Amino acid sequence: MEVIKVLSEDQIISLKTNLNTVQELMKKTNDNSWINDFFKETEPFKKTKYTMDNFELDMSSENPIDTDYINAKLIHEHLKHLPDSVLCDERLWVGLSFNKFYNYLMYRWNPLNEKSFTKLEYRWFFKFKYRRALFFHGLARLFWLAKFSYNEKLENPYELTEFCFRHSEILERMIFRNYSCSSLVRLSIISAIKKFIEDGGNFTHKMNDNIMKYMSFLGGAFILDSFEEKELQEKIYNKLIQLYIEEEPTQTAFKL
Repeated sequence: MEVIKVLSEDQIISLKTNLNTVQELMKKTNDNSWINDFFKETEPFKKTKYTMDNFELDMSSENPIDTDYINAKLIHEHLKHLPDSVLCDERLWVGLSFNKFYNYLMYRWNPLNEKSFTKLEYRWFFKFKYRRALFFHGLARLFWLAKFSYNEKLENPYELTEFCFRHSEILERMIFRNYSCSSLVRLSIISAIKKFIEDGGNFTHKMNDNIMKYMSFLGGAFILDSFEEKELQEKIYNKLIQLYIEEEPTQTAFKL
C-alpha cells in the first residue's frame, strides 16, 4: 500500500508555462529527478489522504499502443475506489505522470522527439476543460475508457473494455454526447455494436456517426434510461442492420 501523491495547481501552472524548459530538462536525464531542481524542492509531490496498492504498468511491447487495454485494466482496478471528484482532478493525473508513472508516460507518449509540445500538452497535462481532458491525458484516458466500458454483470467485466480498445472510435464518438453519462445507454450501444460485428457486420465510420445520431434522436423521443437493457440493445442492433443494408445493399449477412 502506498500514499497517492499529487502536484499542486500552482506547480502544474508553472510546468505548463515553461514547457520549453521542461522538455529540455527531460532530455538531460533518464528519470524524473530533474523535477526537484525545477521546483527547488527535495520532495515536490504532496501526500494526499488516499492510498492505493502498489502496482506497475506494462511496458513490454515494442508497440506501446498494444499495452493500452491491459494498462487500462490495471489502472481501473487499482484506482476505482477513489471518489469521482478525485478521478476528475488534474492534480492526481499530472502527479502520477511526473512521479510514479513517469517511465510509462515516456514509453507511451514520449514528447522528446517533437518540435512542438503537442504530446506534453495533451498527454501529460489537461489541455482541455472537463470531460474532454480526461479522455486525452495519457493515464486518465486509460482509467475512464475502462470505467465507461466496465460491466460487472459479465463473467469478464472487462469484455467490453477489450472490445473498445480494438474499436476505439466507438467511445471516442460517444463520450461527448450527453447520453454517454448513462451506463445503461453506454453499455447497450457497445454491446449491440459488438454483436453486430460478431454476426458479420462491417462497422464503418459512417455507421458509427449515424448510430450516435440515432441515439440522440431516440433520446429526444424517449427517456433512454426507462428502457430495459435487452430492449435497448435490440433497438440499437436493429438500427445497425438497417444502416448496414442502406450502406451495403448487396450484402447477404442480414435481412430486415
